[in-house]
Amino acid sequence: MKINKRRLSKISLLCSMVLLLTGCICKIQTDGEKKSVTYTEVKREKIPKELKEVIEESKKSPFHIAYTDQGKTYIAEGYGTKPKTGYHIALKELYEIEDTIYIKTDLQGPEKGTKVKEIDTYPYLVIEIKEVGKRIIFE
Repeated sequence: MKINKRRLSKISLLCSMVLLLTGCICKIQTDGEKKSVTYTEVKREKIPKELKEVIEESKKSPFHIAYTDQGKTYIAEGYGTKPKTGYHIALKELYEIEDTIYIKTDLQGPEKGTKVKEIDTYPYLVIEIKEVGKRIIFE
């Protein structure tokens, strides 16, 4: 049976999500020098198609996704369904220690005095880093 590269990539992405969601246990490296990681926040229209499809399938529940394609690693985090507009996700920390990259985000919003609509929204954040072949820990 022949599996194309896109299908294999999507399957491995989904398997990674399952491992994250089932609570795999690993030792977190906390000692060592913290090094900052250069990143770019990815606009919705620039998210790779396969990643966008997985986010769309996952957005109603909280998720953590790491996706690598063409020398870039995309890190996505969502907080599930929110009952109104005005929520956004702030990147609090992104750093590496030895062979691990750590990311910490925070759900924020809506600010007082801001007009909001009472509709379901699905806030998430996608950032892009260069492919480094390191594991990613969501804190």
